[in-house]
Amino acid sequence: MRHPGRFRCKVRIRGSTCVASPKAERRKMQRVFTAVESFTCYTLVMTENEHCTSIKQVLRREGRVDILFDASRLPQITEQQFSPSGYADARSVSGQGGRGSAWFVQAQAGCAVLKHYRRGGLLAKWVSDSYIYSGLARSRGFREFRLLQALTAKSLPVPAPLAAFCRRGLVTYQAGLLTERLLDTHSLVAAVRNSSAPWSAIGETVARFHRAGAHHGDLNANNILLDDHGGVFIIDWDKSVLENAPDTWCGKVLDRLQRSLLKECQGSGLPALQDGIAQLRSAYHKAMP
Repeated sequence: MRHPGRFRCKVRIRGSTCVASPKAERRKMQRVFTAVESFTCYTLVMTENEHCTSIKQVLRREGRVDILFDASRLPQITEQQFSPSGYADARSVSGQGGRGSAWFVQAQAGCAVLKHYRRGGLLAKWVSDSYIYSGLARSRGFREFRLLQALTAKSLPVPAPLAAFCRRGLVTYQAGLLTERLLDTHSLVAAVRNSSAPWSAIGETVARFHRAGAHHGDLNANNILLDDHGGVFIIDWDKSVLENAPDTWCGKVLDRLQRSLLKECQGSGLPALQDGIAQLRSAYHKAMP
């Protein structure tokens, strides 16, 4: 049976086949994941045709482990590939924002970043990397994977997602994410300290995301990467969402970025930093509708 929507999903379960086509919205995807979670062995394949982009996803379950991956980039993947011990050359990522532990690794798809989700705050002292399980579609890795694919389909400058991981316990789960590595890039913090930050380009890029409804949950100076060719990229989309349209949340995201810049780059000279932030905001507002 077919339903209207952006995705066509094909579920194979030990020889039997059923077809469903939910929309791209999270509620629709939640229904799909909920419908198939009761099976012990299945493969879920989804093809998206938007903005001339074809994306192939495969959802694989082995016991209590679920892996969602882009089969066009990763023909095969195992649970071991979500641990730094599964790579001979894993190198810890330093100088990046976020609470997760991250490593640079060499995956089948090329240079990649492996992230293991961890908690912050006081609760992290007792429960460092476990979260209450309420369905695959709501797990941290799966949500960020699908959001990155949606942003990639809109041709926005983000790292392409390769695979997401969820290991379920009785009531909790652990999560991981594998994304492509953006080579030859450096953080906005480093650029500000070197007096080479392209403030206007950053403001225009943030506006581009906001026009598309991309609401970053923690846009700080470490989550903006720059290359030597004027490219601006935004990473670490955990706990982020796609909104229907720009709204008051846009100003809050900009304010969060400004606080981060004043905190991380205070040694770079306050007058120059404030002037740069003013240029960023001016370019942002000019690029917004």
